[in-house]
Amino acid sequence: MKFTLKKSEIIKPMNIVRNIINAKSMKPILQNMLVEMDGEAMTIEGSDLEVGIRYRLGGIGTESPGKTTVPAEKFVKIISESPEETIVVMVEDDKAYIASGSAKFEMSVIPADDYPEFPAAEEPAALTVPFEKLREMIGRTIIGTAVDAARYVFRGILFEYEGGLLNLVATDSHILAKATVKPQSASAEEGTRVVVPRKVLDEIQKIDYEGDVRISFDKQHIHFDLGHIVLVSRLIDAKYPKYDKVIPTVNNKKAVVPRIGLLDSLRRVSVFVNRESGRASLQFGKDKLKITSRMTDIGLAEDVIAVQYEDEDLRIDFNYKYIKDILSTLEDKNVFVTMYNNESAVLITPETTTDYLWVVMPLVMLD
Repeated sequence: MKFTLKKSEIIKPMNIVRNIINAKSMKPILQNMLVEMDGEAMTIEGSDLEVGIRYRLGGIGTESPGKTTVPAEKFVKIISESPEETIVVMVEDDKAYIASGSAKFEMSVIPADDYPEFPAAEEPAALTVPFEKLREMIGRTIIGTAVDAARYVFRGILFEYEGGLLNLVATDSHILAKATVKPQSASAEEGTRVVVPRKVLDEIQKIDYEGDVRISFDKQHIHFDLGHIVLVSRLIDAKYPKYDKVIPTVNNKKAVVPRIGLLDSLRRVSVFVNRESGRASLQFGKDKLKITSRMTDIGLAEDVIAVQYEDEDLRIDFNYKYIKDILSTLEDKNVFVTMYNNESAVLITPETTTDYLWVVMPLVMLD
């Protein structure tokens, strides 16, 4: 097998594939990247047995087709450090020979027959949505996933097809994030619910692509098909809790809050936020919001911003990180904050769309 690569064209796809691969896997084959040349295109694959990616690139100069697997970390490092734009790769038996300008490398390879087979969905249910919309939805809900939750199901995002809409929902019991889109086409059954691990969703956010993505899933896997890129992941085998009851319906106090103003204020007062609790107080008054943080025996921070608010004075304490993360995912000038009392969940929504919402649980008042 012999082919020629262009460094500027191949380095980003290879980095995307490498991100999936576990460089510390106990199985050497799983530290490798599959490389296949079929005369028309180059296909590279990576897998850790939980998540896999297949990336197909056309326009690669091929002298002789074939396939093999190469150590992913070393191969990508060689490509990135090559002194010239043009890189020639030749594979013979169990060795790969790589040349670029004055630099030459010899590297051991493992036969492709030993590489895990890329999973295919059997009789899959499928939804098609714009890829940019999916990536935006993931970015605005993934902040609700838990990192070290005892319930593994909270480490993923629920994909739910209900009422002709695709809902993405994430929660760690302190915050709930929900995003909604109407698919361009759908063959999934109403009420379909699968839980997708965070790892594959993190990788989706790194891909630049304009077009539609076909999301298909069966009982074990979910596929994200972009045509030249396919990502697959095992599903989290656990039942996601009913989340609808968490979304407040009785909140009768509404504030229109400038997004950047509150974000900047939270950053200012964070100097005296306790790292463990993240506690910051938001005190709503007539057309103003006072943000306060305090560290006992160390200091106090206080800031005031203008808001639109006409209801009774109300103070609610939050882990400020949740509010900051929500505001950081948005681009709206204002957000709507609706409340009931200082012990009830708060609902935050963007000013310009009903596709997103966040529910944040308050902290117990200390004084």
